[in-house]
Amino acid sequence: MRFVIAHLHILGIQLHARLKAKPMHDERGSVTAEVVLWALAVITLVGIVVAALTGYINAQVAKLG
Repeated sequence: MRFVIAHLHILGIQLHARLKAKPMHDERGSVTAEVVLWALAVITLVGIVVAALTGYINAQVAKLG
């Protein structure tokens, strides 16, 4: 029984120490997220340009016909 109590006590001390410790700002993955967002922005922009060009070309072809 003392063994269990001792382990629970140590666990409590470690948990208390972790909660009191200054939290680290983990920035892993922030660069990846930034790259993904830029890629989405570029893909969206290219899609808008392609749609505009397609609409313009179709309008010009319709005038010919």
